[in-house]
Amino acid sequence: MDRFEDSKMREALKQVKENSKYIIEYIAYAAKMNRTYYEELLRQSFTEQQALDLVKMHGLPLFPGK
Repeated sequence: MDRFEDSKMREALKQVKENSKYIIEYIAYAAKMNRTYYEELLRQSFTEQQALDLVKMHGLPLFPGK
């Protein structure tokens, strides 16, 4: 890794550390919303596998931008 890449990695890590509280809150929120989505699909007579597939395709991402 050259100096430029090292500098970028250090800055990215700094940003993650500074925002870790919000990242953790978002992950908890996304997990809760995805669980609610999954459970509602089951109530609407989707199979467990169909519900899981739909949540994987259309649920909230745990890590936005990926």
